[in-house]
Amino acid sequence: MREIKFRQWARGRFHYFGFTEPGCFIGPITSNEEAHANTHQFTGLRDKNGKEIYEGDIVKGSAGWLPVEWRGAQWGFSNVMWNEKIEVIGNIHENPELLNPSIE
Repeated sequence: MREIKFRQWARGRFHYFGFTEPGCFIGPITSNEEAHANTHQFTGLRDKNGKEIYEGDIVKGSAGWLPVEWRGAQWGFSNVMWNEKIEVIGNIHENPELLNPSIE
């Protein structure tokens, strides 16, 4: 069974929370709408270095890099990328420049 964990970008850093035992939930540090939009779920997967992959992370594989997001019924990148060794290279809060790389 996949661990249910979250992280929230607030006050300039990530805060981690989730279920610590059945029926016990450690909640986010704030409950406003902006904080809700900055809360990301753990995918249950790890990159080639063993780092946990969260929604909002930016991962790199042979097809380039892209942000991890939930798309309907699956995490948002192709099956090709899941079958290879991917690496977390940043996230949408600390590395927004990775989302729009400049063309040289």
